[in-house]
Amino acid sequence: MGISRPWQLAGLAALFLGLTAALLFSGAAAAREVSDPGALVRWGLPVSKAIHNVALATVIGGLIFAFGILPRTVGPRSRTHTGDDQEHPAFARALAIAAAAGAAWTLSAVAVLVLTYSDVAGQAVGGDAEFTRALVYFMTDIETGRAWLSVTIIAAVVTTALFGVRSLGGLALTLILALAGLVPAALIGHSSSSSDHEGAINSLGLHLVGVSAWVGGIVVLALLSGILTGSKPGTAADITEPTLRRFSALAGFAFVLVFASGVINASIRITNWGDLFGSPYGQLILAKSAATLILGGIGLMHRQWVIPQLGRKGSAMSSRRVLWQLVLVELLVMGATSGVAVALSRSARRSPPRLHRMRRRPSSSRATSCRLN
Repeated sequence: MGISRPWQLAGLAALFLGLTAALLFSGAAAAREVSDPGALVRWGLPVSKAIHNVALATVIGGLIFAFGILPRTVGPRSRTHTGDDQEHPAFARALAIAAAAGAAWTLSAVAVLVLTYSDVAGQAVGGDAEFTRALVYFMTDIETGRAWLSVTIIAAVVTTALFGVRSLGGLALTLILALAGLVPAALIGHSSSSSDHEGAINSLGLHLVGVSAWVGGIVVLALLSGILTGSKPGTAADITEPTLRRFSALAGFAFVLVFASGVINASIRITNWGDLFGSPYGQLILAKSAATLILGGIGLMHRQWVIPQLGRKGSAMSSRRVLWQLVLVELLVMGATSGVAVALSRSARRSPPRLHRMRRRPSSSRATSCRLN
């Protein structure tokens, strides 16, 4: 019993549907009158960012599950480890999920890096020497480029570690490094340029941590749903209830962190009620906030009703059915909300962009101009 593969993929479909609808609603993917990089960049960049965000969250969620939620080995000594112990299937699966997500994180970070340069430069992606020189300059001399280069390097290191790390200490260090991958995004986030610079960065950083733990945890939980019960529900091999209890505590903390930091971050960006209700950006914030409250309500249902029923005889099977149905709803809502969040970051620019000219590298034969926001 669990969530079948087609329904797991439905969460990914919800991500792209939410992203597409929000981009069309806000007009963030519309062609520009000046320095338009082309449809590939306008649509490819938000899609790459959406994949990047979900992949990073899944890496963090997988590491959290492996480090502090799932048993590491089969048997009573599940939180210790010797060379003769057999790894618990759920523990091994969580790390396999994190490793696969890490590969997607690395590749999507590379795509975001290249497409971000094309976006701010206002030119299509190319393979000529001039484009390559300007891209290298963007990665080494421009803050946004350096940030995405750092994310790419961190993603590659974390992914490499995930294929071999098994000790608690190694998992903890890998988790810390994965969380460090959120720092560049907070520093270059769309609200970090506001008047309250430090407040914007801090609130966005906390928001990203909470979202990654919460979304990543739900994704990993959905992917582990078929293995948590063991061979028979209700037996000693069934670790559904303790897993849900531990994750529920984490999800409750993440919900408070996400909602509170989101309100603070939005208040820094939106300064009056007219912008909140009368602009596409403000309306996307309202939609995202409503979805967050719905997810918080589902989490409360888990904690107050579903999880206590899992250990009771006679109602365990029906409770498990309701449990995975609610997790599926969470997965779909989170997917759509994650898409809206990416579109929100793309539609945040309400004032005319400022034009800056990149300095020419001594070895470059032609100057390259780039729009930096």
